[in-house]
Amino acid sequence: MSPGERRERARGTDVADPAGTPMYLVAHIGEALAATPELALLDLEVRRLDHEIVVAGTVDQEEQRSAALRVVRRHADPLPVRDALTVLELHSPPTPEKLR
Repeated sequence: MSPGERRERARGTDVADPAGTPMYLVAHIGEALAATPELALLDLEVRRLDHEIVVAGTVDQEEQRSAALRVVRRHADPLPVRDALTVLELHSPPTPEKLR
């Protein structure tokens, strides 16, 4: 650890990785997703890729996608967030199926 990093840690700020992102950021975003009731049971992946945060996984509804992106953007700021989520919104058939 360099003297500058020791001073930063002593002052209570987070030491960043070479890209300038705090090392705890991805874990912190994952914890925030897990603490959100409508997202807690989903298997979402958060990672830093270059200078952006990527959130990936499958959600059941568009509302869950919106909620996940809202949480990630709130905690990732000022980094941009890339949406790699898939929505599996299931719909009932418009008319009953006739069996023969």
